[in-house]
Amino acid sequence: MKITELTKELVVPNDLSKISKKHYNVYANPHGGQRTSTHRMVLFYAVECALKSCMLKRYPSSTIVSKIESLLHKDHKITKILSTMKLPNWQNYSSPPDMIISGDSGNKRSLNDAHACWRYGLAIESNSERQITEWLETVYRFLEKGNHI
Repeated sequence: MKITELTKELVVPNDLSKISKKHYNVYANPHGGQRTSTHRMVLFYAVECALKSCMLKRYPSSTIVSKIESLLHKDHKITKILSTMKLPNWQNYSSPPDMIISGDSGNKRSLNDAHACWRYGLAIESNSERQITEWLETVYRFLEKGNHI
């Protein structure tokens, strides 16, 4: 059984909601009080799981189209999931900031690149990292406030 088939069968909205809350708790309450890139990566996963939980609640599996299914099971593309879902009042919030990887000649990168940097231990310019982290926190709070998770 492929991993995507396994996740389709085993992951349900309530599970993703609980997982999202656990991830966020790990991020929000770091052991020792210091947040690291690992904590920020876990925040990314908290937001991703929250969005996927919300998507599964809004689009029961019998009505999920292939585009949504792809977003649910293969990608880490938070911005695509947000735009696909068209959540009420989300348009009042900004798009994720671009980020700059330290030592990368100032090239602007996407949110997914931040996720990869955290996963593989690459340094992100501190102001970019702060802005991306704040944006992810905003998305999580928006979903939590709207009872989407």
